[in-house]
Formats: sequence, structure tokens, C-alpha cells
Amino acid sequence: MTFTYDFKHDEDVVFFAYCQPYTYSDLVEDMNAMEKDHIKQHYVGRNTLCRTIAGNKCDYLTITAKNHPDAKSERKGVFLSARVHPGETNSSWMMKGAIDFLLS
Repeated sequence: MTFTYDFKHDEDVVFFAYCQPYTYSDLVEDMNAMEKDHIKQHYVGRNTLCRTIAGNKCDYLTITAKNHPDAKSERKGVFLSARVHPGETNSSWMMKGAIDFLLS
């Protein structure tokens, strides 16, 4: 794949991204909306695992049937992780899709 870009101004700074950015603000908005959803809030729990070097919360989610009679400690679990490194924007979009699917 190739493309051509015409620089409009001398000394201009232009950045090219291989993926649409998924910012920390996007993450916070998505998580807040998920918690406020009257249906999804019955299946998801949000907790803080730690803080990043920048001081941002690094949350983890637990997605399960909270009121199911089976003991939670007896259930098997699956751990999903994304955006281990700062440049892995595409993994944030994949995780958003996985969470949206699980809560659909």
C-alpha cells in the first residue's frame, strides 16, 4: 500500500497514525457509560488495579452474572489484557469490541 501527501506549508509538522487513536479520555468515557447503563451494570464490576506512572487509574473489569446462584469462587475465569505498551492503540479498539460483545 502506498499513498501521497502534499504538505501545504513549509516547516509544518504532520503526524501519520496507523490506527485511529483511542485515548485515555475515550476509555474513561466508555467505562463511565457502561457503568451508567441500567442493563450492563448488572453484569460488570469496575475496580482500580493500580495507577500508571502518569497517575491515571488502571482499572480492571469483572464481567459475570452477579446474582447467579452459583458460587463465584467455583466459576472458571478468562483474563483478557490489552494495551500493554503505549503504542498498541489497535489493541484498545479490539478490547472495546470484546467488552461490547460480552455485555451485549
